[in-house]
Amino acid sequence: MCQSWRGDMCTGILSTKNAKAELTLCPEQISIDGPLGHVSVSRDDVTRIERAGFFPWFWMGIRIHHTSDDCPERLQFTPGIFRTKEVLEAVASLGYPVATR
Repeated sequence: MCQSWRGDMCTGILSTKNAKAELTLCPEQISIDGPLGHVSVSRDDVTRIERAGFFPWFWMGIRIHHTSDDCPERLQFTPGIFRTKEVLEAVASLGYPVATR
């Protein structure tokens, strides 16, 4: 069963203005539809998912670390204020590698 969240996607340093996106989390892949088009990372390519740091989002987003050559190296998404914990819990419940800080 897949879950989706609306929010913003980081397309570079401090570039979240008007970067509306939707993150969809499924057991077999994570995808983001936004300013970069449709970006999809298979479960096998995900190496770590963590809460974004202070810069650029003040810990309100998530970073997806992966080994896929088919999508941007920097994948960051913020699901809106106070929803990051909910997304990380959903990611962990599906068995993705979640790093805790």
